[in-house]
Amino acid sequence: PDLVLGRGVGFDTLAARLAVICEEAGSDTLAKALQKTAATPTELAEAAATSIGATSAEGVMVIEGLHTALGRQGDFFRKSRLELLLQVLLTTASNLRLVFSSLDQPTLYREGASQHLRRLPLEGIKGRFLYEIFEAYKAPEFPRDRMGPISDKIGGHPMAAKVYAIDVRDRPEGIALTED
Repeated sequence: PDLVLGRGVGFDTLAARLAVICEEAGSDTLAKALQKTAATPTELAEAAATSIGATSAEGVMVIEGLHTALGRQGDFFRKSRLELLLQVLLTTASNLRLVFSSLDQPTLYREGASQHLRRLPLEGIKGRFLYEIFEAYKAPEFPRDRMGPISDKIGGHPMAAKVYAIDVRDRPEGIALTED
């Protein structure tokens, strides 16, 4: 990711990073707004919307940890500086693609606010596909009912499944790994 939201990383870091990207792409509105000492959070959020809307950048910025800025219901209830900025970024269309990774889906209450969002839930691959991975790497036969605990252990991650299958195949006590 280009930025990870969390402890010590919030509005200032995200706004500064966006200002630099937008300035390089031809829009200095946000950079000028950040230099003002009396700019309100609402003005800064509006400047961010104007700035990313006017950019000619066609890049991608990946921001991880959106869930750390969401409230208990996954909304932006507190209206902090970071929440105002994120709400604007989530609801404004721009050439700059912003990819947010989050453990929770953000809730936007205004009708049509999420029309620019594309939500892709990501999860691990299922047990039957894991079994096919094990077959592809020529792991020895073992009961299919062990695939569920293996899937839980590795979180359905395909690379972890590959390594696990190779370990089951290559180790002398490989079948014992499936029982653990």
